[in-house]
Amino acid sequence: MYVVATFTCARPLCLESYRTTVSATRYAPVALPPVSPLSSSTTGTLSRLVFATASVGYAIVGTGRSSTLYATFDGARTWHRRVVSVPGVIESVAATTTRLYLEVANCAVTVPYCQDFRLASSPLSADRWTSRRIPVSRTSAGGSFFGPVAARGTDVWVTETGSRAFVVHSRNSGRDFTLTASPQLLSVAGCALTVASATTVWAQCSTGMLEGFWFTSDTAHSWTYVATPKPVSGTGGGFFDPVSGNLAFLARGGPANELERVSNHARTVTSVGRLACPDVLSMVFVDASHGLAACEDFTYSYLEVTSDGGATWRHVAITL
Repeated sequence: MYVVATFTCARPLCLESYRTTVSATRYAPVALPPVSPLSSSTTGTLSRLVFATASVGYAIVGTGRSSTLYATFDGARTWHRRVVSVPGVIESVAATTTRLYLEVANCAVTVPYCQDFRLASSPLSADRWTSRRIPVSRTSAGGSFFGPVAARGTDVWVTETGSRAFVVHSRNSGRDFTLTASPQLLSVAGCALTVASATTVWAQCSTGMLEGFWFTSDTAHSWTYVATPKPVSGTGGGFFDPVSGNLAFLARGGPANELERVSNHARTVTSVGRLACPDVLSMVFVDASHGLAACEDFTYSYLEVTSDGGATWRHVAITL
C-alpha cells in the first residue's frame, strides 16, 4: 500500500507519503513529486497516483488544462518528469504491469466541453508514446462525456455517455476498438470502470445525486444491476471497491456507514459491518479478508484496517 497524508507545518501544504503493508503496522517514508497548494484539494495539485507494480508508479500533478506526468521506478524513492508527446489535456490514467495509458482530450477555452478524446499508450518507461482516437458513436451528440480509462492485461475500456451510452473496448492495448451499446450505463459524467478480467467489469455510474453500480461477465453485452438495500448518495461519503470478478465492497457513508459485500455475480448484497467514520476518502481490499480505509469525520482523518472481510475494523496510526 501507498498512503499520502498531511501534517502540520508552517508551509501552506505539507504532504508526506509512506509505503506500508495491508496490515498497516510498519511504514517506510517515500517521496512525492513536486506538489503545490490548492484550496479545493487536501492533496494540492496531486490529482492522481497509480502504481503498475510495487515499484513502478505514476503521478498526475496539476489542475484543469495544465498537468504534468511524473514516474517512479524505485518504489517512490525518486520521481522523474515525463514528457507526453501526444497533445491534449490528461483526463485520466491507468496502468497495467506492462503498459501505461492516458486519456487525453482537446479542451479549448472557447468550448464548454472537451472534444477529440484519444488514448495515449506507452511502455512503463513512459517515454515512447503512440495514440489512437477513441471512437464516438454516430448516434452521440456533441458534448458526449467519457469516463476514465480502465485497463487490465491487453484489455482497455472507456465508457461514452451522450444521448445514448456505449462501452469502448480494445483487446489489443488500444490499437483497435469496438463499441457496444450499454443503455444501462447512462451517467452525467461517464462511468468509472474496474476491470477484473478480459470479460468481467464493474461500473460505477453517477446519475446526479445518486450512484448506480453494474456488473458484466460477458464483455459488456449485458449488465447486472447491483440492487443495494437503499439508494446510494454520490455525496454521502461512501466508496465502492471491486476486488475480483465476483466480489466488491461498498461503504455507504454517513453516520451509520454500513459496509456491504457484493457477490454471486453482483446478485447478492449483504451487510457485513460498519466503518467508524461518516466519510471514506479511499478504501482498498486486496482480497476477501484484508482491507484498508482512509476515514474522515470532518475534523481529522485516520486509517482503519480489517482482516475479516469488513466485519470489524481497528484504528491504526502512522508510526515510523
